[in-house]
Amino acid sequence: MKPHGLRRLCAALLVAALALASPVTAQSGGSFGGSVGESSSSSGSSFSDVESPGAAPAASSGASSSSTASPDDSVPDWLVEVIFWLVIAGLAVFLLVSLWQLALSLFVPRRVVFVQLLLARSPKVQRRIGEIARSADADTAGRLPEMFRQAVRATLDASPDWVYGHAVVERGRSGAMTRRLAALAVLARAAFTVETTHNQQDGREDGPQLQADTSRRGHGVRADGAPQYLAVSLGAVTTRRLPVPPGPQTAEGLRAVLEALAERGNIEEVQVIWSPDTPGEFLTEDQAIGKYPDLGRL
Repeated sequence: MKPHGLRRLCAALLVAALALASPVTAQSGGSFGGSVGESSSSSGSSFSDVESPGAAPAASSGASSSSTASPDDSVPDWLVEVIFWLVIAGLAVFLLVSLWQLALSLFVPRRVVFVQLLLARSPKVQRRIGEIARSADADTAGRLPEMFRQAVRATLDASPDWVYGHAVVERGRSGAMTRRLAALAVLARAAFTVETTHNQQDGREDGPQLQADTSRRGHGVRADGAPQYLAVSLGAVTTRRLPVPPGPQTAEGLRAVLEALAERGNIEEVQVIWSPDTPGEFLTEDQAIGKYPDLGRL
């Protein structure tokens, strides 16, 4: 056999041996073909969502890039920090003010002062205090301290009419002094049976309450010329340093206390009580001494 014939025979035997040794699935195959022209570009859009292995990432660019947020739309970090520290500073100021008010209420002593006077038939003071009491609601913001000072000034202007008087000045904690003033006011109201003008703080801005017609005239001057009196009680809780009237109490000492109360500021509770309320009506001397036994002659 010729050499080239031998080579063909060996090649045929090798192909037959490889065919027998290969698995069955390796027998399938495929082909592609077609015209190479413009129609081949029709396959471009089919890769908008799926990348083929090794494909460039630029193929995914397009409408999807328009949804990316612009960095200019975000809040600057420095502005956020400024707002944060402003809030912290505001909270710190609020806390300091609250602590200061708490310290004042707990550690700063209060003084209760309660001045009672019997004035010799003083219709001007009687009328003036009644007008002040009916001029505004005690619940109106800022009105009550001014009403109290007006009543104090009206009483000071009538100091020549003072006949009997007494003052209580005590020092203590805020709550205790408030309760003390309330107790003294109750005792002063017990001296009359009908409260014809009532204008106490009650949380309702409904104005003063009138239980009777205080515009009517009283019985006037007694025919026998006996002295008649108007009782006026002025009380307050304050943080001021008030002069303590020495005993026995004098008109000058009571005047110094009232002048201190007539000044503005640092008054927390007030009470003004007077009797009789009806214009022109006054107490006899026996009635005055019996209702106000603690008052001494000035």
